Amino acid sequence: MQPFTLAEGDTTGHVFAPLYPVPGDHLLIVERELLYKGKKVGTISAVLTFMEVFPPDDAVVLGIAEHHLSNKGPAKEGVISVQGSFRFSDQRDLVFSIVGGTGSYRNARGTVTLGQDGFTYRVN
Repeated sequence: MQPFTLAEGDTTGHVFAPLYPVPGDHLLIVERELLYKGKKVGTISAVLTFMEVFPPDDAVVLGIAEHHLSNKGPAKEGVISVQGSFRFSDQRDLVFSIVGGTGSYRNARGTVTLGQDGFTYRVN
């Protein structure tokens, strides 16, 4: 499958996190839109766990996410499941492992990279 990129939709109102997190707390991302050429083609939901917190606003998180994709853009219909960790202060693109999925992505492997342009999917 050819790599493809989807942009993030509105990033406000879709994140739920404690005001002062401690290790073990969760950060939730609920159905944030994924866009292709400005049109909604899917959503992403994630559960992240705070592993380490560095005041005033930096943390290391570990988590899983599900990218629910339609076949309205470059993607095929199905869910891509990913996992990974990152630090809020990371200044580089974030790379997550694809660990499976449903539909067209059943048993999928590869990577999802979150960069300035959005999520780039490289599915094997």
